[in-house]
Amino acid sequence: MAAEGEDAATAAARAFKDRLVEYDRNAAQRTTVIDDQNDYFEIDSNAWLSDQERAEMRQRKKMEDEAEAAKKGRLTVTIDLVGRRVIQPSADAVDGEFWP
Repeated sequence: MAAEGEDAATAAARAFKDRLVEYDRNAAQRTTVIDDQNDYFEIDSNAWLSDQERAEMRQRKKMEDEAEAAKKGRLTVTIDLVGRRVIQPSADAVDGEFWP
């Protein structure tokens, strides 16, 4: 590439330019982001889990979802307008528990 009549400064500049061009060519390879946190939340696509760990994580996720759905169950309250109180019947409450 270098011509015979090229001085040292021109050769150094050409080498620097070639290095920058090569740097620019493979910039996409150097700037790849590996999102390990996303892998934590994605059970099926997590490359770090074994098949047994995936099955355990699916089971745990299913149990958590069922517990969340049970927690969001219906709430029935009775509002006593005359006595100005709210009565919430529940299985673990003593009969007629009141909220002032």
